[in-house]
Amino acid sequence: MTTPPFDDLPAWIENPERFEHGRLPSRAHFVPCATAAEARAVDPLVESPEAASSRVVSLDGDWAFLLAPSPSEAPAGFEAEGFDDGGAGWGTLPVPSMWQMHGHGEPAYTNVNFPFPVIPPRVPVDNPTGCYRRRFALPPGWAGERVVLRFDGVDAAYHVWVNGREVGYSQGSRNAAEFDVTAALHAGRENLLAVRVVQWCDGTYLEDQDQWWLSGIFRGVSLLRRPAAGLADVTVAAEPAGPADGRSRGPAAVMVRGVTAAHAVRLSIEGPDGTALATAEATPAGGAFEHAFALDDAAYWTAETPRLLRLVVSAIADGEEVEAVAIRFGVRSILIEKPAGRLTINGRKIMFRGVNRHEWNPHRGRAVTWSDMVADVLLMKATGINAVRASHYPPHPRFFDLCDAHGLYAIDEADHETHGMMPAAGGWSALAEKPEWAAAHLDRVERMVKRDRNHPSVVIWSIGNEFGFGRHSVAMAQRARQLDPTRPVQAEPDRDLEAADVMAPMYAETEEIERFARGEGYRWSAYTGGVVLDAERTRGVPFYLCEYAHAMGNGPGGLADAWALFRAHENLHGGFVWEWRDHGIAIDARGGVDPTGQRTVGYAYGGDFGEPVHDGNFVADGLVFSDRTPSPGLVEHAAVVAPVGIDGGERDGAHRFAVVNRQDHADLSAFRFEWEREDAAGERTAGAAAVPPLLPGERAEVAVDAEAGGVVTLRAARREATAASEAGCWVGFGQSVGAAATWPAADRRDPPAGAPAARFAAEGSGLVAGPWRLDTLRGGLTLGGDRLAVSPGLNLWRAPIDNNWNGGGGGRLRERWETANTRRMRTTIDPPRVLEGGAAVELSGSTRAASYAYGFSFVQRFVPQAGGRLRLDVSGEPVGDWPEGITPPRLGLRCTVPLSLSGARWFGLGPLENYPDSRAAAWLGTHAATAEEMDTPYLFPQDAGNRGGLRWLRLGGAGGLGVDAPEHAPDFSFSLQRYDADHVTETTHRHELVADRRLHLNLDHAVRGLGSASCGPAMPEAYEVALEPFSFSLILG
Repeated sequence: MTTPPFDDLPAWIENPERFEHGRLPSRAHFVPCATAAEARAVDPLVESPEAASSRVVSLDGDWAFLLAPSPSEAPAGFEAEGFDDGGAGWGTLPVPSMWQMHGHGEPAYTNVNFPFPVIPPRVPVDNPTGCYRRRFALPPGWAGERVVLRFDGVDAAYHVWVNGREVGYSQGSRNAAEFDVTAALHAGRENLLAVRVVQWCDGTYLEDQDQWWLSGIFRGVSLLRRPAAGLADVTVAAEPAGPADGRSRGPAAVMVRGVTAAHAVRLSIEGPDGTALATAEATPAGGAFEHAFALDDAAYWTAETPRLLRLVVSAIADGEEVEAVAIRFGVRSILIEKPAGRLTINGRKIMFRGVNRHEWNPHRGRAVTWSDMVADVLLMKATGINAVRASHYPPHPRFFDLCDAHGLYAIDEADHETHGMMPAAGGWSALAEKPEWAAAHLDRVERMVKRDRNHPSVVIWSIGNEFGFGRHSVAMAQRARQLDPTRPVQAEPDRDLEAADVMAPMYAETEEIERFARGEGYRWSAYTGGVVLDAERTRGVPFYLCEYAHAMGNGPGGLADAWALFRAHENLHGGFVWEWRDHGIAIDARGGVDPTGQRTVGYAYGGDFGEPVHDGNFVADGLVFSDRTPSPGLVEHAAVVAPVGIDGGERDGAHRFAVVNRQDHADLSAFRFEWEREDAAGERTAGAAAVPPLLPGERAEVAVDAEAGGVVTLRAARREATAASEAGCWVGFGQSVGAAATWPAADRRDPPAGAPAARFAAEGSGLVAGPWRLDTLRGGLTLGGDRLAVSPGLNLWRAPIDNNWNGGGGGRLRERWETANTRRMRTTIDPPRVLEGGAAVELSGSTRAASYAYGFSFVQRFVPQAGGRLRLDVSGEPVGDWPEGITPPRLGLRCTVPLSLSGARWFGLGPLENYPDSRAAAWLGTHAATAEEMDTPYLFPQDAGNRGGLRWLRLGGAGGLGVDAPEHAPDFSFSLQRYDADHVTETTHRHELVADRRLHLNLDHAVRGLGSASCGPAMPEAYEVALEPFSFSLILG
């Protein structure tokens, strides 16, 4: 194929067969060094490991930059050395960065749809074009040496010039590219690097991932001194020699291969302390070498025991050491056991307690820093996550260094998604079948595998996400196996298992997972084609969910149910929550991007920058918020996937606990066990529990030395600090609950024995009993003027959560609620009945939807108590014809209290918010928090702050307000909120909420669960508010 000039842009960016020019062959990621000693000094766990090498120069920093509306409007000749980059339109832009995050153009978000017409390989004429210029000088001693220019990530396509000379071109935004620039360099004087980046190219059709459309040189740029006789590539594969059988160490087989023009190579395998375990010298033949080591004893690598070794390789030419590299590696095997369908690491089945991770920083976009990566990995480890799917592209090359060192299994995913091709001519699979797109597909998987195959943390190759499946997909899987036969291949859209070694669907229905687990085949959802695989096709295939539990807003619910299913079957291996982090963009008061973090007032999502095609806040679906604050969903997930399972109960007058080691490889010797008992007086006692160092999967029953009754909590805590967790950090807990009479009682001053209760008497338009007033016209109840106001009738509404907004299995429940006026409930009452001379008042009525007749009838009985308290008995039942598929989000009472009662103390589930299908992280006990502390700052306003299992509640301390639920349902709940539910419902951004002048206290007989139907199956009916008769009682005052 004739190479066109660089200024013939359509020939480059609208031709799928021309995705690179001048690019060197892909290689493993390592830091080239001058000597073995220098290579040993390279620490992959510091911010700048290349600083230890004399062979690497970073070009990161401020570059001259201009953004043109299209390639044809870019300044002609900007790549020339004498071009003036100080003129109009030019400024500076940091590299790495994404230009939209610095005020050049606007971010745009879509999940599926391309923001331009889908006519591949054509791209829009209006194609933002970034022109970059950087001057640099070669270090002393580099003149005349071979020099390579490396880009670790550029979105989307780019041409490169050095000193005005055409050097190369590349596509594949999240893959590295290297160019030999030796011939273009000036020795002894300044050099000019120029790069032209276009936002759209034919490769964009292969990069339709669910994320912001952002552009630029977003990963590092560097110069490398690479001798012609140096190490072009080095790979290492290490496995236990023979069956590992779950052992932590033993003999190992290590194979080292490489590409070099050197005369000889020296190899050394070294332990963590630098001690040489084995050395050798190999003679290359035909430009390649290989050597097999047999280690008698080596520590094996797993996510729980991430023990690494070091390989040091030196290239020798004419008797001199010309280049050296050091590579950290681990000894571990990955096997699929048939016919059981077990995926094993070192002979033991593994469970993926995983998350999907996009690269994100709210100020920098995908231009993440070392500290971003460290913070992500350590928070994952601290919360029990053991696996990460690199969705949906290879991450920054150093991310896997952290996974290797700290222990995370990784699915490395090719930069390949074609979701938006569904409406195109030829459909979703068009590009996967057209011959002119074949090489571009293979290029993406080849560059990923070659870069990352030395990492022990990478255990599965994924050839992409939500792509149209076709013959190129099969070829990608085959190419991955050719380059690395040691790892299985994932191909999520592979409905017939033509290419994949594992079953890794997303958002599967429970009944289909169970069907697969029983060996009865699998039926894909209608959305994914409805293909049915028979039992023979799925036999012996491991199963995990590459996405599940969509963590959008308040949620996900149902994690405990999912993991009960995963743990029940040998061929199920867990899954990866979607996703790790919200992708909100930090904005200032004017709505512009805040790249510094100094002016942030809130976070933006799709549509906030005026983009006409967008998918709203679907980009905010993480277990941590945009600023990496953990959400309650992350805490719930940590409890569900905890390495220690603890279940308790009181039997034969003793508190007993079943303890199970849920880890895959390590025993429980790293944990200590402590119990705490809370008694009826609120007193706490504590002690240590003796739990043996159980092996993975082993169980033991433990009786703790605590008195009968009360509530006893047994916790597992780390004995020693780790990089991610402090010593004493809890990693799991369980409770043994005695009879309710032995639970902590509320703080209250009981009236003297025999003190009379007030009686209701007419006063104006109401009935009054002591401090209580009942509005006989509307049915509202007040205490002491403004201490407590109980709204008339029943409260059936809460602000919708994201899982009620979007489609998924929930079918846009919010829209159905709005259509059926579920939010617009109105209460009608009958005249109150005064009973027993004012000793009680009974009020009947109904709360029904406006314009409809459906709702609930109710009977409320108000009974004054001694000491100024009041008993409220409420019963009712559904009335009218409830629309099909609609149940209310809550059933209870709506109250308000003054701001002075913000401080809450309660006995129930806590301390964090919890809902019927999200309670694994909550424990029964006495908790305290303010209304502000109980508010969760979801990016899109929605219901938050529910606390279930309520026994009693005290607001405002002594002299405040009390609520007792002596005859409560097991899931009776409360929430204390600063915002009215209607205001939350109508507000679209967190920073736009305005707190009320009173607090909203919700007392609920039942609340709807969370589910994860924003993208996934419908929530089970068991977690809906039942349309059935109900009753509950409270004592207020």
